[in-house]
Amino acid sequence: TTRRNVKGCANSGYCGMGCPVDGKQAMHVTYLPDAVASGLRLYADCEARQVVVERGRVVSVEAAVLDRSSGRDAGRRIVVRPKVVALAGGAINTPALLLRSGLDAAGRVGRRTFLHPVVGMAGLYDSPINGFWGAPQSAASHQFVDRGDGRVGFFLEAAPVHPMLIALGTGGFGKAHAAFMEQLPYASATLALCVDGILPGDDGGTVSLRSDGRVRVDYPIRPALREGFEAAHKALAALTLAAGARQAVSMHAEPVYMDTPADLGRLDAALYGAHEHGIFTAHQMGGCGMGRDGVVDTEHRFSGVDNLFVVDGSVLPTALGVNPSQTIYGLAHRARRFVASAV
Repeated sequence: TTRRNVKGCANSGYCGMGCPVDGKQAMHVTYLPDAVASGLRLYADCEARQVVVERGRVVSVEAAVLDRSSGRDAGRRIVVRPKVVALAGGAINTPALLLRSGLDAAGRVGRRTFLHPVVGMAGLYDSPINGFWGAPQSAASHQFVDRGDGRVGFFLEAAPVHPMLIALGTGGFGKAHAAFMEQLPYASATLALCVDGILPGDDGGTVSLRSDGRVRVDYPIRPALREGFEAAHKALAALTLAAGARQAVSMHAEPVYMDTPADLGRLDAALYGAHEHGIFTAHQMGGCGMGRDGVVDTEHRFSGVDNLFVVDGSVLPTALGVNPSQTIYGLAHRARRFVASAV
């Protein structure tokens, strides 16, 4: 079973959409209020657009004020002239901001982006499951995280069965899709998160900019990952039936239905990879990898810029074999002394 960092949980099941009662101990109810009480000046509804560097130092950060109701540019600007800058926009937006600023670290920014590519399996039971209530990640298993022999490992998690999420992830169309959704109270879902970036030659994906400045993410599905998807489907289906489901249902465009363990062989005839079945990501990592030849050094300092630091999941050089939140918290705790010493 997994531990949960919550207080006053109402078991609403909306965890992935934002907790309606602030039971999740996220930054807006923990660190940010503490920081504001200590003098932090916080600008909400604001989007950093450019980091301006002169002679090896950041001299300003330019931001656009956004209209709160629409999220669009409101036509106002904020310019901060800092002593030190710490970027914490995550593995998608931190590389994008650096690229918009002309800071590409010799072409390394945005490279080696990892997504923990995820595949799922639904289960239908005779008794109500009501998986849309309660903790969405109640249990996990790392049995398959190290499969050896150059194969992609994966770890398993119980998944949220929020109506919108399961409707989006489930295959089939029209009447078949509607028939499945009618059985939602009797449905569960499990996930397999593939650990990318570990095997030789697995460089993950790339964050870049489109011609209009918007973010673009490219992620090729390589043969080793397709094999991992197939193995993960079989493990998930076996788990679902062993848990007592009367039927396991894959998330292929044309779902594979399995009623007993003898039906698992039906997955051998299915296709795996891009556009063949649902592929999800909950954890974005990399793009500003840490290391001797990375985008940042081991003190989180951006290459060639004395007062610019990156403190988020983009500094991870590969994906992790676990959910990355605690690792990112630990990196941020470690990085604080390097950022402070640069002031």
